[in-house]
Formats: sequence, C-alpha cells, structure tokens
Amino acid sequence: MVVTVLYVSIYLVKKYRTSRLDDLSDEILLMILDYLPSVDVLRAFYSNSMSDRFHRLILEYRTQYVLWNLCYSDFRYLIDQIFSQSEILKLSLSNYYIPCLIEHFTSLCQQLPLIELRELQMDKCTLISPSLLTWISKQLKLKKFHCDYFSYKDSPLTLTQRSLLRDFLFNNGITASLHTLSVTLWSGLVLSNQLPSRVIAHLREVELDLDTLDDLYILLDKKFLLNLRKLLIYINRPRQCCM
Repeated sequence: MVVTVLYVSIYLVKKYRTSRLDDLSDEILLMILDYLPSVDVLRAFYSNSMSDRFHRLILEYRTQYVLWNLCYSDFRYLIDQIFSQSEILKLSLSNYYIPCLIEHFTSLCQQLPLIELRELQMDKCTLISPSLLTWISKQLKLKKFHCDYFSYKDSPLTLTQRSLLRDFLFNNGITASLHTLSVTLWSGLVLSNQLPSRVIAHLREVELDLDTLDDLYILLDKKFLLNLRKLLIYINRPRQCCM
C-alpha cells in the first residue's frame, strides 16, 4: 500500500499599510510645518479637499501674513488665490525686499476689504498716498496700526504728504476700533493750531515722531489723548527760536 503525504505550506502575507500624514500627531505635524515657508504650507494644506483637522492646524498661517520676505510670484499667489477666502487678522507689509510692495498691495486690494483685520504693520514705507490712507480707514475692526515711514534726510515727506498724514490721524481718518497707534517718520510730524479740538477717546497707546517741541505742546493743549495708558513721543529737532 502506497501512502502519499501531501505537504501543504501556508504563507501568511501581512499587508503593510503606508503611513499617511493623518497618522501623525498634531505635535509632530506642527514641527514639520515649522520647517516650511508659510506660503508653501498654504499651497500644501489650504484647499477644500483637506480635512478640518489640517485647516485647524494651519489656523495661524491662514490668519496671519508676513508679506516682506516673499518673491513676487508668491506674493501674487497669496493675493490672487488665498486672500479672497481667508479671514486675515494680522498683516505685515514691508518695502524692504520688494520696492513699493506696500503701494502695490494697496492698489490690488482696493476691491478686497479685509473686514476682519485686527493688526496692520507697514515697514519701510516710501510714500503716503490718499489711496493707502483710504484703504486703512476702511478696516473697521483694526485695533493695532504701525507705520514706519522710511526716507533719507535729503528726501523727507513733502508738505502734501505731511498734511495727508496729519488729517488722517486727527480728522476722523483712523477707525474707532483702534487702540494702539504707532507712526514713525524721519522728518517728524508737523502739527498745527488749526487742528480740531476733539478727544480721540479710543486710543490707549500712542507712539509718534513730531518735528519740534512746539508740536508736542499743540498735541497736549488740544487734549486729543485723555485716556492714554502709554504715550511715547520722539522730537526730531530742537525748538526754533526767533532772533
């Protein structure tokens, strides 16, 4: 009698699943995002196809923008594709790397009001224009505003630009929501006894560059700033004396 023994080998094949970003913890994902430029984070994760979890993780990238270290193509990507669908809370602009970026941004965003904007910082401004000041005055939830006007001694603000800035600050140009104001400029702001006598009650912290000590006397005499917690004044040049 012939006995046939059949050997059967059974191989268990374990199927390994490829790891995905969803498998990582929030802490690890945030560490990864720190290595990426902000604009690349938005390109990768800010889309309708991404989950609410990723939208929550990049909340800071979606609401706070620094537009001073970008190339022009990245700048246009944010303006054309991101800003129209973002609730921008904090915005920082500068002409340091891209000349006239602030002015260019203003011209592009005249029809795009940033209705949720809370903080605006503009560094190295080279021009104070009516369109720029008009756009700022439309930000009705703005709480903090800083403007650093940059110029050399041989190209100070013109009289027209000084008048525009003075009217913006003291003739109902700034929004009622503003509580922190900082305006620094090389030549100093020249005030006038013709300024209206009114109180800007909503301001709490103010930093200004004034031309002479006489301008400070005008500012204090008009009693604009009665509810301040902090006042920082820089005087550009000594008081002029009549000979």
